[in-house]
Amino acid sequence: MHDQEAGASPVLAEFSLLSLFNLFFKLPSQAKRRSERSRVAGDSAARRSERGQQAAARARMVANRELVFKIVRDAMLLSEVLSGSYKFKVLSLSRKGNKFAVLMDTSAPLQGGPARQLDVESLVIRLAERRHGIIVTAMYWRSVDRQAALAAMQAPRATRVNFETPDALARVNAVEQSDLSSTNFGEIN
Repeated sequence: MHDQEAGASPVLAEFSLLSLFNLFFKLPSQAKRRSERSRVAGDSAARRSERGQQAAARARMVANRELVFKIVRDAMLLSEVLSGSYKFKVLSLSRKGNKFAVLMDTSAPLQGGPARQLDVESLVIRLAERRHGIIVTAMYWRSVDRQAALAAMQAPRATRVNFETPDALARVNAVEQSDLSSTNFGEIN
């Protein structure tokens, strides 16, 4: 019996030592460790779902942008404007991908003037809203006469500055001879 008590006393001593240790130094319990692991897993799952949502929003924006391209082409065709006489860009204005602006470059002003531009613009806005629920906030127009621009680029320049004229040389010499060493902040060495 004495042998059993001797064998039990080291276990009791170890147990009491662990109890004392736990009293001063709290070890994380299994439940806390599990909750921490689940929180970390939840955070990573939230990050993955956020990335997934961003990717889905980006895909939706690209798809809607392509729809706006088609709508602009359809509206210009309905307005009897030749496809070779214009270029355009579609800009996204929202992260959700449902608001856009259209930038139009035409080779010559549309026949009918600004009223025709307004008609085309309202047609694009209506078609986008009715067909796909997309908002086109505005169309910006720029008319470039390409033939006049090409002729201006190819024409020789008539006014060329010649720095070797007597007047230009006199101004350069006057600057060289003036006293540039003194400034408002003192002398320059």
